[in-house]
This record gives sequence, structure tokens and C-alpha cells, in this order.
Amino acid sequence: MSVQIIIHILEFSIAFIYIVLIWPVYEGEDYIWGCFICISYLMVIASYCIMRSLLPAMKIACDVYSIPSYSWKQLVLANIPWCAFTLFTFFIFHASLGYIACLPIIFPNGIYLFFQIIKRITK
Repeated sequence: MSVQIIIHILEFSIAFIYIVLIWPVYEGEDYIWGCFICISYLMVIASYCIMRSLLPAMKIACDVYSIPSYSWKQLVLANIPWCAFTLFTFFIFHASLGYIACLPIIFPNGIYLFFQIIKRITK
């Protein structure tokens, strides 16, 4: 199993746990509106995780293979999608779910990026 698939499973799991913890104490305008916000947040995270986990399969189908060793430029370019999605999540959900709504994306990807940087420095 690819490391990216594990990261996306962790992202969705952390997002689900966050929603389960915040839903009972949601301080929004209405309970139905809170349900809509929480379900839409989970749907956005799930669609991101599904699209990003299908990307390696699409690369293999197109005969484009990943290089196991990244240069610094490739490392930066490989991390742009989750950074952009974090900004998207921040701007869409920060008023209703708080700034912690970005944590399910930042936490697993940040740890993986940290290990990639450490591995690159030690080479």
C-alpha cells in the first residue's frame, strides 16, 4: 500500500473525528445549518482524498512513473496540491468550523514532508 493512500486515510479519519467532536457543541445559527456545514466539510475532504488517491493509478495507466528520489524542486511541486487545498479549506470553513478545520490536511502531510526533508538532507 502506498504511503499516499495511508496519508489520505489518516486525513479523512482525522476530519471525521473532528466533526464527531465538534458537531454536538456546534455554535452555529441553526442545527440544520450545522449539519449542512459538517456534512459538506466531510464531502469536500472525502472528494479530495479520493481524487488524490486515484492519481497514482492514473499515472500508472498513462505510463508515467514516480521517481523515488526527489530533487528540491520536485519536492516543492509535489506538496503544492495539499497546501492549496489547505488554503481552500481555510477560506471556506474557517468561519463556521474554526481554524482547526485545516488540521486534518496539515498534520499528516506535514509529518510526511518533514520526513522527506530529513531523508533529503541526510543523502
